[in-house]
Amino acid sequence: MIKTLRRTAINHNVTCCLTYFCVLKVAIALLFGLSFSLPLFADSSMTSNNKLPRCATSPNCVSSQTDPLDSRHFIQPFTVIGAPEQAWLQFVQHLKNQPRTQLINESATAVHVSATTPILRFVDDVHAMLDAEAQVIHIYSASRVGYSDLGTNRQRLEQLRKQLKGIGLID
Repeated sequence: MIKTLRRTAINHNVTCCLTYFCVLKVAIALLFGLSFSLPLFADSSMTSNNKLPRCATSPNCVSSQTDPLDSRHFIQPFTVIGAPEQAWLQFVQHLKNQPRTQLINESATAVHVSATTPILRFVDDVHAMLDAEAQVIHIYSASRVGYSDLGTNRQRLEQLRKQLKGIGLID
């Protein structure tokens, strides 16, 4: 009887903690002015015409194919060292090995992964596309939901840039 009561109390406490966590997540999302919406795209068809998805007006997106004068959204592409095709294969492998990252779609010159933030578990979309002629990898990262990401997408790609420079893959 006492074991059953303890087990019930523990289950109740776990349920309450999970509920409070979910409520906290929604409250934080509302606090930062996040609105819930559908993803901007559903597959890797974003690379048709050699273009990544466009950033919306919200500050939760960065792209190397945005107008360089748009400092809120623009990020420099990755300039590859050596043969672009070989660098691309290493880049894709490195991207897929990032923590909390899941492959969505991959082709010979484009990749789409989802990246989950560590604490609140928001899912962001990361796209990359090889432009072998220009010897660059164009990059894009955007939140699936909301308005502000507090710089998470830019930080993710700059951290990736630092890692890739460290292994001599990009300039």
